[in-house]
Amino acid sequence: MTDGYEIVRGLPDEKALLDLLHEAFGNWGSEAFLRWKYDRPGVEPATGYHVVQNGDLAAFRGMFEREIEGPAGGYECHVCGDACVAEDHRGKGLYSRIRDATESDIERSGSDFCGIFTRKGHIPFEVGVDRGWNYRTLPLYLRVLSPASAIPHYARLVLDEDGAIAGLLNRFGGAITLRSGGDELRLDRVLGEPTSDPRWSVPVPFPRWATTAAVEAAGADSLRESLNRRIPTGRSGTTDRSASTAESGSAARPGSNRRPRSAFETAGVADVEVFVERSVGDDLLKSLATLYEEVTTEYDLAFRREAGDLRHLFAHPRLLGVVTARRDGAVVGAAPVALSETADTLEAWVLDLVAADGDVRDALVAGAEEAAIERDADMVLLLSDADPGTAWARIDKQVLMWTSYGVDTAPLETDSLFIGLYDVV
Repeated sequence: MTDGYEIVRGLPDEKALLDLLHEAFGNWGSEAFLRWKYDRPGVEPATGYHVVQNGDLAAFRGMFEREIEGPAGGYECHVCGDACVAEDHRGKGLYSRIRDATESDIERSGSDFCGIFTRKGHIPFEVGVDRGWNYRTLPLYLRVLSPASAIPHYARLVLDEDGAIAGLLNRFGGAITLRSGGDELRLDRVLGEPTSDPRWSVPVPFPRWATTAAVEAAGADSLRESLNRRIPTGRSGTTDRSASTAESGSAARPGSNRRPRSAFETAGVADVEVFVERSVGDDLLKSLATLYEEVTTEYDLAFRREAGDLRHLFAHPRLLGVVTARRDGAVVGAAPVALSETADTLEAWVLDLVAADGDVRDALVAGAEEAAIERDADMVLLLSDADPGTAWARIDKQVLMWTSYGVDTAPLETDSLFIGLYDVV
C-alpha cells in the first residue's frame, strides 16, 4: 500500500492484539481467554487479518470456522468477530480493508456463508442491511441481579451523555435516590460521576420488576410487544421467582465437587435434582454428549456439539461451573455458566442450555441464577427458545447476520436453531 499500511493474514503478536482489543472494547479478556477463543478443536484454527504500519498493529478482524448441522443438511461457514481499528489509525478506511480481506478469503475457501454477530443499530448492522445481508434476531434474555449496576449500564446505551435528559439527570438527579432490590442509586450517577453533590436526596422505592421492565424497554424492538409480554395474562412460570428468595440449598457433600440444591423443589420441579459441577469428568462428559445429541436432533439446525466441542466449552478460563440436572440419577440437562466483565458490570453468561424437557429447563435457569448470585454477578445472560418468565428482560437487539455464497440459507432465517452464547463471537 502506498500509505504504508500492510494487510497480513494470520494472528498478530499476542500482546499487541490484546492491547488493541482492550483499547477497542474495554475489559475484553485475558491471555488465557484469547488462547481459548482462538484454539477451538475440530475445526480449522481461528485466524484473521491484521493491518500493520511501521511495525505497529493498526487493525484486526478474526475469522472462526463453524459447522451448523441438521437432519436435512447443514452449513460449513465462517463467523467474523473482534473487528477493531486502533484509535490513532481510524478514519483511514482500515475497517473496510480488513472486512474485504476476510470476506474474500472466506468466499475463496468454499465456505457456505460469512456471518457476524452484532447488535441492531450498530454500524456493522446498518452496513450489513445496506449490503443486502440476511439476519436472524437471537432469543436473548437478561436477569437483573444488581439494579444499581444494571440501570447505569443500560442508560448509557440508550441516552446521549450530552443530551437534554442527561443534563437534567446531572442537575437535579442528586435529589432522588432509587432503592431497588437492596441497592441504592442516586439518579445523577446514572451516566457517571456527578458534577456536584446535593445537600439531601429523597429515597424513592423502585421495585426490581420495574428495573427489569426498563431494561427490556431499552432493548425491545416493539414497546407494545414488551408490554403484552409483561402484563399478567394468567400465565405462570417457575422462573418468575427469584432464586435469591428461594430456600437455601443443602450443604455440600464431603469430598465432592458438586453442591446439591433443594431450592428448585419449591419451583414445582421436585423430581429434578440440580448440581453445580466444578469440573467435568469423562463419565459426565459422555452422558452430556449423549444428551446433546438427543436434544439437538429435535432442531432443524444446530451449531455443532461433538465431544471435542464440549471439552472446549467446559475449559472456558472463567467457567463458574456447569449446572446439571438429574432425574432418577440420569443426567437430563446442563447449563455451563461463565463470568464476563465489562467496564461497569460482572455478567454471568449461560454458555449453553440443553434440557430434556421444560421442567428441566426451568430448574437449570433457576440454578444458573443462584450460581450467579453466589458469585456476586450483576446480571445473567441467556439464549433460550422458551421464555424464562417476566423476571427476565427480553432483549431483541442481538442478531446473527450473514451473506451467502451461492447456498440457500433461507432455513437459517426461519427454521429452529440450537445456539448458545458459546457460539457468539
